[in-house]
Amino acid sequence: MSSHIKTENHKNTPLQKKLARMHLLQDNMPQYKDMLNLFELIIKEREKYKAKLSSAIDLHDIQDPVYYDLKLQKGLPLLVKNDIKFDNALMTAYFTALLSIVKTKSNHSVEHIEALINQKEKLNFETLFNEYLHNESSLPRNTLLEFLINQTLNLVLETYADHLKHHIKFDKWENGFCPVCGEHPAMAALKVDTGERILICPACASEWHFQRTKCPFCKNQDQQQLSYLFVENDDKYRIELCDECRQYLKTIDLRKVTPNIITDIDYEIENIVTLHLDIIARDKGFINNHPDDSSSAVTQFDN
Repeated sequence: MSSHIKTENHKNTPLQKKLARMHLLQDNMPQYKDMLNLFELIIKEREKYKAKLSSAIDLHDIQDPVYYDLKLQKGLPLLVKNDIKFDNALMTAYFTALLSIVKTKSNHSVEHIEALINQKEKLNFETLFNEYLHNESSLPRNTLLEFLINQTLNLVLETYADHLKHHIKFDKWENGFCPVCGEHPAMAALKVDTGERILICPACASEWHFQRTKCPFCKNQDQQQLSYLFVENDDKYRIELCDECRQYLKTIDLRKVTPNIITDIDYEIENIVTLHLDIIARDKGFINNHPDDSSSAVTQFDN
């Protein structure tokens, strides 16, 4: 028995549970071993800074459930990203730490990023965030740099979302975008007990229910234009396709997952180890335009 699998029996905290799942998949899916190794380092670093960020930002302004319930009823996401405040020194340190991790994987990939940073006296993540939000950034899109920026900013969104989840219920939310931060889903899951569809946000990790027979991107309900593809020899995964907007959504059917690992499923990890589904969908001319797409960005880590 490998040492990775042995640790599976000794997971306690959410982080330990997540890492144990990654270790198991490294053994079972060797084609993703290098990618998972990299993300393990990123996830560990994220946890360090998440604790620091939780104590650094003021969450007292988001404790009015009545106000946020009204926003949800109007179909508005809870967070107004322009109003989110950053600890610039903390976020710059986190970005730099992520960059250092990636550099250990591929020196060639980060040279242009280091050169860009050296041209600036100080990184201002509040400015970067607003520029990306309004598509006003002059920095290149769909690159390793954008991936690192999103990883940095998502830490803030996830911190806010963790707090909101304790005060607000999303059971009446009927939109295809995230009720917390407004991003479109990276993945979906079908629940074990009911088969209901859950959408998963790639930015703040929020989850919400959504109608199975509707496209979350364009709300198309024409069943002649909605279809899905199964993965050969692994029917727990499917790719949901919409011919109207030509977007796709990776989905894991939890009813077809081995019962003893249901509680170990982690959607961030599932998004990483289903890169082959993204390739299949894109080869067929479908897209998924959410800005936090690790599946495409991480391919740049490989030498």
